[in-house]
Amino acid sequence: MKLDDIFMYPDLSFFDSEKDKQIKCLSEDLIKNFTEGDRLVIIGDD
Repeated sequence: MKLDDIFMYPDLSFFDSEKDKQIKCLSEDLIKNFTEGDRLVIIGDD
């Protein structure tokens, strides 16, 4: 069994201060588009 067989990407959202609302995003897309030097803070329940 491989990790890809059991791993589920978490549900994420971010706050858009310009639109003053939460926006859902796909964590898989976020990880794929993350480039060196970018900063990301993830907060939530343990």
